This record gives sequence, C-alpha cells and structure tokens, in this order.
Amino acid sequence: MVKDIKISERMSSLPKNNFSIMAQLKKKLLLEGWNFIDLSAGITDLKPAQHILEKLAAYSLNPELHTYSVKFDIVELYESVRYFFQCEFNVDIKTLGYLTTLGSKEAISHIHSALINENDIVLVPELHYPFYSLSAQYYNAEVYAYDLDEQYHPVLHTIPKHILDRAKVLWINYPHNPTGAIINDEAIRSVVDFCKQYNIFLCADMAYSHIDFVFEKSASILNYYHQYSNMIEMHTLSKNFSLPGWRLAFVLGNPEIIRVVAESKLLFDTGAFMVTQKAAAYAIQNYKNIIPKVRGEYEYRSRYMYKKLSELGYNVSEPKGTYFLWIKVPDGHTGRSYAQYLLETKKILVLDGAMFGPKGKSFVRLALTEPVSVLEEVIHKMGTSTTSHR
Repeated sequence: MVKDIKISERMSSLPKNNFSIMAQLKKKLLLEGWNFIDLSAGITDLKPAQHILEKLAAYSLNPELHTYSVKFDIVELYESVRYFFQCEFNVDIKTLGYLTTLGSKEAISHIHSALINENDIVLVPELHYPFYSLSAQYYNAEVYAYDLDEQYHPVLHTIPKHILDRAKVLWINYPHNPTGAIINDEAIRSVVDFCKQYNIFLCADMAYSHIDFVFEKSASILNYYHQYSNMIEMHTLSKNFSLPGWRLAFVLGNPEIIRVVAESKLLFDTGAFMVTQKAAAYAIQNYKNIIPKVRGEYEYRSRYMYKKLSELGYNVSEPKGTYFLWIKVPDGHTGRSYAQYLLETKKILVLDGAMFGPKGKSFVRLALTEPVSVLEEVIHKMGTSTTSHR
C-alpha cells in the first residue's frame, strides 16, 4: 500500500511567498499571450559593460577554473572587495570576517541559520524585503516589525521590552526597498547604539548601496565595528553592477559569526563558479567606471517618473535612492485593487505595497526597470487612468 507523502511542517507552515505568486502570475500571463509592461520585479534591464563580458569569456577558457571552488572566496575577489571598501567607506576589512555567497537571499538564509533559534525574535522594518521575515520563519523564529518614521527611518524606542528581551537580530536596508528612502550617518550610528544597548545582532542589507541620489552611497555600519562587533553587512553585484544573473554577493563583519555562516553554507554548496568570481574581481576593481553610470541612469528615470506622475496628481514619495517609486493609491483603492486595475485596464504590472508589510496596503511599488521610452508609455497610460487620484 502506497502512503501519501506529507509536506514538511516547516514548509507547510510558512506564510505564502507573494514574490513566488507574482512569478507564477507573470508566467500565466505570458502563456496566455498578454502584452504588458512589467514594472513589478526589481530585475535590472541594464546590461553589463562589454569589457566585463569579455573578461568573463576569457576566464571561461581557462580549464583550471571549471572545478569545484575548494574555497568559497578566491584571493583576487577578496583583494578587490578590500580595495572597494577602503576607497568607498574608509574601512579596512582585513580584521573582519568575509564570505562570498550565491546572492543576497542565500546570505540572509545562512545568517539566520547561524544566529537564530526557535522562538527567537527577528526585528524587521514595517516595510521590508519579504525574504527577511520568510527566512526567519523558516527557522522557526518570530518576526516583529518595528516602526518607521516619515522619512522611513527606524523608530526603535517604541519596541516593547518583552520583545527586546528575546530579540536576536535586527535588519536594516538602505537605500530602502520598497520606498527609495536613504539614511545618513547619524541615523546609522543611533541604530548601532541601540543594538549595542540591547545586545542585538545588527544586519545591514546594502543591496542598493550606491544607488543613492543624495550621498552617492549609503553609510556603512562597519564604520562603527570597533564600537560594536555584533554586526554583518551584506553587498551584492546584482544592483550596483547590473550583474543579477551571476548570483554573487558578499558579507562582512563579525569573524566568528561569519565562520558559522560559512559552515551553514558548506552544507548546501561548494561556492560560486570561479570564472564568475574572477570576472567579479575585475568588475569591482573597475567600479569607478561602472557604478556612476548605473546610478545616473536610475536617477534620471526616477526624477522623470516622479515629475511626470506628480504633475498628473499622483502622491509619490520623492525618490532618493534605489530604482523604485512608492506611490499612494487613489482614494477608494487599496494597493491590491489598484495594481489589479492597472494590469487589467492599462496592461501595467506593479506590486501591491502590502507585499512589503501591512503598512503598505495603500501603496503600490513601481520598479523602473524599463528604458525611458517605455516609461513614457507608462506615463501616457497612467495619465488616462482613473481621475479619482486628482
């Protein structure tokens, strides 16, 4: 007799992954022949610089680089990251732990694996990249969403004491997904001081670190490592370098914790393809010729869309970083209903703000991952949208 195989409680008890649902929706629409403008996912449309692709191709011809990555991090990549941090943040990473990961999501998962136990509490912003909370819940932790102020900066003094007593990890993310908010050094220092006071491990997701239209780059928590060492900072090549398909990120911070993160990672993979590590080292060495162009393009798109949508009467948060626009929906709509309206009537796919937390239920997020010629079409379509937003 064949018994039914039951799904594990770990997976069946997880909240629904809205990003996965959105991916399934897009696949369904494409199979049905829909022609729509996709401003939902934060997948850059910018292409890698030609000289980076040529390096990648050249390294791929070296047969010695097609074996397992015996070590997660090749020396050239580490030295490039060290050069980058010294130049950009005035941080010498020599005394820090360092690890290359297969993108940011893997890093988040292994950080949680290294740090949290069942019933620990992970603190996340009330508007946040959903994988922070999904990953925490995967490891049977509880999630508490802390408040953000009008600038979308952390408001930590309102967290109840009984929550702080069990809090193990606190996540921040600037420039901020989904709102495009940025943060200054003073605000970063206050978060570090708070974590030190309550002995909470601080994790900073710097995925959009250099897509900052005010300061050019976000402040780094690692400037305060000498004051409080219970921290990890995470960077990726997906956004700043327009290399999302390479699945390369790196984490830096507390050496002992990163050692355990590496042990967790070793249970699942043997490291990134050495060809991409070599090419990534080259890209980082040449970041001054890459990042300003990426930032400039997204700033142009953001300023253009902000101006045009504001002129149409939309209530748009002024973009200061990332490549997202955070828009309050017209009266009478929720984020979900307005996203559905835009898809059904205007063939524009955007994200319901509630996907980033309940406080986003009156917003939608637009990812400006199409060229201006397409964004002009978006403006035209939204200009003929419902007049209830005026």
